[in-house]
Amino acid sequence: MELAKHQPFHQYIHVDSYGQYTASYHGLVLQSVYQPIFNRQYNIVAVEALVRITTEQNTHIRPDLFFSSNCFSDEEKIQVERLCRAIHIRNFAHSPFCQLNLFLNMLPAVGERYIDSDRLYAQFFSTLGKLHLDNQQIVMELLEFPFDDKLQLLQITNHYKNNGFHVAIDDFGTEASNKERVDMIKPQIIKIDRSLLLQYMSGNRAPLLNAVTIAQQCHALTVIEGIETRLQWDEMTQLPIDFYQGFYLAMPQPCLMGVAGNQSRPIANILDTQNTLVDLSLINHH
Repeated sequence: MELAKHQPFHQYIHVDSYGQYTASYHGLVLQSVYQPIFNRQYNIVAVEALVRITTEQNTHIRPDLFFSSNCFSDEEKIQVERLCRAIHIRNFAHSPFCQLNLFLNMLPAVGERYIDSDRLYAQFFSTLGKLHLDNQQIVMELLEFPFDDKLQLLQITNHYKNNGFHVAIDDFGTEASNKERVDMIKPQIIKIDRSLLLQYMSGNRAPLLNAVTIAQQCHALTVIEGIETRLQWDEMTQLPIDFYQGFYLAMPQPCLMGVAGNQSRPIANILDTQNTLVDLSLINHH
């Protein structure tokens, strides 16, 4: 069932004892964590919002398995993704990173739901405004899942771009995140999957270098995902890649503020880095 048709959307959203927005839906509890994205100077330029999914029995469910599993209906996946987006932007707006860029994962099927409903777009845009977030801060990160209706996918991504958002291809080099999708939607950012990094480190350099070339050809910025060692960081910073992400640089964490005692600190304190807003609007497409 669609949330908005049967119960006000906000009734699924709660504030926990740490002041963080969470959501509950069909026995699942959704919590926000954020992983920084760095530039070559080791400054945080953006954060990617990620979800932690647990059952009411405190069993953890990996998000990638949830969204690819046949155990959950497409409708459940769509509503969970919508709720994730809702809590992510609220927590981000009250975080130390609220002036930076925010990457939000987007299922193609959720984009389809939005393109069919002006009301959903209006709600999303209105909420961003109320949270004092600019559309240009938001990067809609298109997940790698296949989507049969290519024309509709193009309409979805163009609608976001026409409203000031930026569009990224996630996990390039896997599933449907390929050159065909890049050529079609012309993203402003390409996030290169960790599998290409691992191939590069093992001596098969062509796939990663080809991904960088594809990004350059469409005037897209690049993010390399999955940096987990100093050696990988050293190797990747020798390449013409714009931004970097991975456990070696920073682990995903909640954006906690004003928490007393020995609780988690904001991610910005981990590496004592400077934060830098990247003007993604300077990217030029032809």
